[in-house]
Amino acid sequence: MKGRSFFFHGNLLSILGAFVFLCIGLIVRDLIHPYLGSWEKPDSVITILNVLDFGAVGDNIVDDTAALRRVIRFASVSTGVATTTILFPENHTFCTGPLNLTSQITLQVDGTLRALNWTETDWPQIPPLPNYGNARDGGFYLQYQAFLYATESHDIRIVGKGVVDGQGQAWWDAFTNHDGSTLTAGRPNLVQFVDCQNVEVSGVTLKDSPFWCLHPVLCTDVHIHHIKIRSHMYAPNSDGIDPDSSKNVMIEDNDISCGDDHIAIKAGVCGKNSGSPLDCDAISAFTDGTYETVNITIRRNIFRIGMGIALGSECSGGIRNVVVEDNLVGVCNPGHCETGCCGWGRALHLKTTDTRGGHMENILFRNNTIYNTTSVIELETDYQENKKDIEGRPTIIRNLSFQSNQGLGTAKGISFSCDKDMPCRNVTFFNNDFDQKDSIQCKNVEVIDEKGTNVCSLK
Repeated sequence: MKGRSFFFHGNLLSILGAFVFLCIGLIVRDLIHPYLGSWEKPDSVITILNVLDFGAVGDNIVDDTAALRRVIRFASVSTGVATTTILFPENHTFCTGPLNLTSQITLQVDGTLRALNWTETDWPQIPPLPNYGNARDGGFYLQYQAFLYATESHDIRIVGKGVVDGQGQAWWDAFTNHDGSTLTAGRPNLVQFVDCQNVEVSGVTLKDSPFWCLHPVLCTDVHIHHIKIRSHMYAPNSDGIDPDSSKNVMIEDNDISCGDDHIAIKAGVCGKNSGSPLDCDAISAFTDGTYETVNITIRRNIFRIGMGIALGSECSGGIRNVVVEDNLVGVCNPGHCETGCCGWGRALHLKTTDTRGGHMENILFRNNTIYNTTSVIELETDYQENKKDIEGRPTIIRNLSFQSNQGLGTAKGISFSCDKDMPCRNVTFFNNDFDQKDSIQCKNVEVIDEKGTNVCSLK
């Protein structure tokens, strides 16, 4: 028995020694090569990847692009992993070029993710979206890729308590100054998802987008909630959130100050004088529902500086089933904006032209409170139209309801201006509390109140 015991313990010690030696070897290897790009991910579930472990520095000086792309690539090749979380820890600022996201990835942004100077960075130019046919910016065909970009992916989340900073000022300056020597394509979105499913953005602050800030296109099942968007007043085309040819989108409990529309619900564009090269008749996706935007809910948001909630003007694919309720528009609190304060422009805005086709139908605005804006409600079917070479493709507008909205502060002015060849149908105006109804201007439409009276005829 003693011999057996000695044999057993001796072998155990040998095994333990070999194990310790192996562990020491692995530790030494990681000390020498801590950011190996050729790592093979184990089969076990990895819940969190800290970008600092992949060589990112986060000191607001070092270019962290290579390290951040490495960790995203590492996460994307996982096998048997439901979702991988990539952590950008707080108290760090990571300077980077644009990043491509893939399926089943969560970006946990607790620090700051900041775009590098675009004139000194390799910033890809990509083909235009299929529902536009060009960049929709500056007359360019190509567009710079979004800072955070995903296409044909699913189960993507951007969450956290940190900041995604697009460093938009240089882009705005180049656009405003018509600097073609540096700006050779359309400006990028800050965040763009194209043809993605199950998308969530929550908690983060999105700051200073070069162009439209958060742009889900051809997406299904999108939830955007509890985020802040901040941009400068009059920053060109710096919309807040633009759901576009997308389905089942919930936008709730956000706080937005920006340089253009707080929300712009879009559905692609085609036709003459639309700025798009696309022929509506030649592309069935504009009429078969592919490019339609359907089932959009916008609720309990605070909209500060900016131009309110818009439908259009890009609506050629059609916009249907929209609920806008319980929002505060034009809120003015000290210290919330850098230059100027309060909303301006139209609070609730439907805009199109008589060349873009499509439809806006089943739209409900309910229980919204409107503060300091240029006007309360405007429906216009000749938006920025020059009346040249009119094609005669008006937008069908029907089943609009405005219920229990109220205007405070200086908010005033209501206008419904519809197309003479395609008058708006079934527009109701129930229990709203604005300035006198005789301020309502109407053209080619009847607007019926809770008493069954056409408010357009009241003087």
